[in-house]
Amino acid sequence: MQDFLKDIQTISWWLEVIMIGLLVNLASDYLKPLLDSLLLKKIAKKVAITTF
Repeated sequence: MQDFLKDIQTISWWLEVIMIGLLVNLASDYLKPLLDSLLLKKIAKKVAITTF
């Protein structure tokens, strides 16, 4: 626990946290449309099957 407390006091730890946050945000921007379209196709297929 004390190692963690020392780590969060360093600038390099905070820069890593910021970089990881930016990468996660960037990845989500690209993945969201893909996941939305895949889910929409799956739902449309399910609706088409259940309506007949």
